[in-house]
Amino acid sequence: MPYHVLPPIVISPHHQPLTSLAFDPVSDLLWSGSALGSVAAVYGSGLNTRGVAFPASTRMEGVTRLVASDKDVKALVSSGIGSWAKGGANRWYYK
Repeated sequence: MPYHVLPPIVISPHHQPLTSLAFDPVSDLLWSGSALGSVAAVYGSGLNTRGVAFPASTRMEGVTRLVASDKDVKALVSSGIGSWAKGGANRWYYK
């Protein structure tokens, strides 16, 4: 059976391929990490209404893993891991 290569998933805030997704456990948000190191919260039926966004890396490297909890969002990139409070403040970052 032949297969077809699908184009990468692109959500409006990033305008670049997604590398990770995480559902928010306490709200109707979908957290998305991009190939160039940004994390954004999107909501709405078309996933084009953006919530908060922040850079997970200054080196433009892809977000390989996202974990959303009731208080924060953690993002993993090849150069480190960081945690951001739901209010958008950087809580900590480790290289």
